Amino acid sequence: MRIIAKRSESKKLSSNILTIAAEAREAKKLNPNVIDGTIGTLYDEDGKMLEFPSIKKIIDSLSYAEKFGYASTAGTAKFKEGIARWALMQTYDDVTKDFYYGVIPTPGGSGAIGNTIDNYANEGDSILVPNICWGPYNAMAKERGCSVKNYELFKDGQFNTEDFKKDALELAEKQGRVLAIINDPCQNPTGYALEDKDWDEIIECINEISKDKTFVLLYDMAYIDYSHKGLNESREIFRKFKQFNENVMVVLAFSGSKTFSLYGLRIGAQMALTKDKEEIEYFNNANEFSARATWSNAAKMGVSLVEKLMFNDALKNEFMKELEDASNLLLDRSKLFLKEAKECGLECYTYKSGFFITIPCNGEKVFDRLKENNIFVVPLKQGIRISLSALSKKEIANLASKIKEVL
Repeated sequence: MRIIAKRSESKKLSSNILTIAAEAREAKKLNPNVIDGTIGTLYDEDGKMLEFPSIKKIIDSLSYAEKFGYASTAGTAKFKEGIARWALMQTYDDVTKDFYYGVIPTPGGSGAIGNTIDNYANEGDSILVPNICWGPYNAMAKERGCSVKNYELFKDGQFNTEDFKKDALELAEKQGRVLAIINDPCQNPTGYALEDKDWDEIIECINEISKDKTFVLLYDMAYIDYSHKGLNESREIFRKFKQFNENVMVVLAFSGSKTFSLYGLRIGAQMALTKDKEEIEYFNNANEFSARATWSNAAKMGVSLVEKLMFNDALKNEFMKELEDASNLLLDRSKLFLKEAKECGLECYTYKSGFFITIPCNGEKVFDRLKENNIFVVPLKQGIRISLSALSKKEIANLASKIKEVL
């Protein structure tokens, strides 16, 4: 007789990045020459977790109650506006002329994604995601009684709009609604970023489907603040979103973990944009309910941080400069890796910017071989993911040729 519920019998993580990262850390303690390219955490050139002085300044100034008291499940008006203004930046006034919006504080971007699947996919639905993506999308879908439908991410090194449209149309006909997740820019795990022409075709497809069906675009913007386009230009995409019709909802998944370099604090936000005011009321009610029923409330320290940072121009400008420096550090690391990869003939999926780069290969087999050579990466079905964010330029030097040799 099974004690566990029937729906949970098949639950088992096939690959846990955090477990692999822990193994890599232990190996590095025994051997400082171990290359640990596993975890999606930004480290400085001395191998220490990168700390933003402006963020530390705010946290140090918070009272005990501002750090550890209960936060509101729904979020305060100040938090909501602060998140909306940060997410949209210079497009805020333009976008909010056409859209109503709602914001719910969440435990990291993961909470925003899970909450969205909870409330915008029916049980038994398939969620549209690319075949190369962040693995937990699959687990989050399964946890909520859903599955995923994978379209091919790339065609000739560019976004495969043709396959996206084909699968979106199939799901719309089958389900009467579509929930699609797009992680852009700095896609995890490839570092890819969509071009304007890709978005034009995606928006056209979504508008065609939503003439008589509903469409929810879950825009996972976890790494947007590290885009090669910079903080402002990366937000220009939101002006394009104004082209969506009334049957489309865009949900932004914001990750304070990445933006503030506060990974363990678990602060994020779920933000909806839609032209239908009534849908924002449904969004607020349903997602506040799910938040209360799942994690109760977000971390008070994270909520207080957002409220202090977003309305202090001096601190915000200081932080934006620190973010720019961090983004440039990542770009320098990626340029070094890609240059050496080209020189030694190591193939990479198309990379633009971000924490990760991915090498197409038999991920599991190459993972084991690299580990034997003191190189820890994350195995995927379609390759191996290397965290540039976790490696110094010294560690990146000659890494491409070492991987090529193992391949």
